[in-house]
Amino acid sequence: MPNRREKRKAIRDLCELKRKFERLERSLNQQQSDSSSISSSESSIESEDSRPMQNDPQQEAVLAVPANIPVQEPLVTDLQFLGEGPKASLQTGPALHEELVSRWSNYLKEGLSSEVRKDLITKCPIPSNCSTLQPPKLNDEVRSILGTQTQKNDRYMLHLQEQMVASLSAIGSILNLKLLDPNVPLTLDEPKLQTLAEAAQLLANSFHAISVKRRFDIQPFLSQESRNASYKCPVDEFLFGSGFLEQSKACQNVRKVAEEIKKPKPSFSQLSTSLGPRDLNSKRPFYKARKKRSPSPPSEHRLTMYRRKDPKTRENQDHRQTQKLRKWRAKK
Repeated sequence: MPNRREKRKAIRDLCELKRKFERLERSLNQQQSDSSSISSSESSIESEDSRPMQNDPQQEAVLAVPANIPVQEPLVTDLQFLGEGPKASLQTGPALHEELVSRWSNYLKEGLSSEVRKDLITKCPIPSNCSTLQPPKLNDEVRSILGTQTQKNDRYMLHLQEQMVASLSAIGSILNLKLLDPNVPLTLDEPKLQTLAEAAQLLANSFHAISVKRRFDIQPFLSQESRNASYKCPVDEFLFGSGFLEQSKACQNVRKVAEEIKKPKPSFSQLSTSLGPRDLNSKRPFYKARKKRSPSPPSEHRLTMYRRKDPKTRENQDHRQTQKLRKWRAKK
């Protein structure tokens, strides 16, 4: 809670603001009255010069009324003082041809088949003087300490690099024609256009492969129903498809319905109550008979144990053990 000193200070500040507002209001009223008087005097002088010397009281009354019409200020066109304006969230370029859009959309969503991809990579070899385009290999000493899944991920990224290398080689072959003879204008004939189209196919397939890899890394964090739903939803503007939520709910509903219609397993209590009096004398289930063990000879360990336990009756115990050992040897 504020104390008395703070309250007094707040009251003084309010009174000071009130006095300032009153002064400002008085000054505005005075300026308005001065401007109205000046305009009325000027209008009266002009009227006196233009009219005849006769005095008309009605006309003087009309001219004496000040015209308090507010003057409209000119619009401000320079808005640099406000700062930089907001920019569009997505800047788009010129529209492409419909045939090109339809093909690229298919490559970006579904990718290329393995045969087409391998064929395009073989068509675009690496330049002889640019060895840095060769994808780097994994060291053997590092591979030995990696797990199976990590090695698979590395091979997946290696294949992506191979596709990018082929597309760069194809684009570089077209640019190289212009650099070899700069004075000759570059004409894009059908073979060159086909080379550029193949490079675009490889880049689009790489885009699709990266989307698949992102989905694969996120799927372990989803439930089994959501994971099954992701397989049915293709990639569009969203990574798991725009209909992923509805498909996931549908899979969950299917699982609930399946559990409801599934026949429940009978419990032990239900089995015991369902058995009648006739079942009490039923034949027991068959169990595998155990093999009978052959009698083992008395061990020397028992003799020593008896001797340690009861040294007084040591001779009687030794006699019994020797008798047992003789009988057993006689049976053998």
